[in-house]
Amino acid sequence: MSMPVSLEPGKRFNFLTATIPINQTVSGAVDLLNYALRGLIIPPSFEGTVITFQASSTLAGTYNPVVDDTGAAIQITGVVQNNYIVFGAAVAEKLNACDFLKLISNFGVAAARAITLVGVASTK
Repeated sequence: MSMPVSLEPGKRFNFLTATIPINQTVSGAVDLLNYALRGLIIPPSFEGTVITFQASSTLAGTYNPVVDDTGAAIQITGVVQNNYIVFGAAVAEKLNACDFLKLISNFGVAAARAITLVGVASTK
C-alpha cells in the first residue's frame, strides 16, 4: 500500500514497502508499474550493508538479478540503518526499467525488516 505525500509543490512521492522476512535476505515483490523509484528508507536495526535487486515482468513471474549492460549488478553500497538513501540519476534510470522488484540484503535479518521505497508517479 502506498501513501502519497507532497514534499514540494507539483511533486508527489509515494512510499511503498518491501519486507524481508526473518532469517531471509530477499524481500517480497513490489509493484512499480506506476512509479519511478527514487530512493530507499532503511529501517532501524537493519543488518545489511549492500542492497541489490531482482526484477520480473510480472508480479508472480521469475525474478532475475538486475544488472547493467556490462553485467555488473545494480547495487546500493554503504547501507546504514536509519538512513534515507536518494538514488543518483544513473541508478534511478536503470531501475526505472523494472516493473516488479525485489530487494536483496547481503546479510540475513534477525527479524522481519520493512524497507520503504520512495517512488514518484510515472507512466514509464
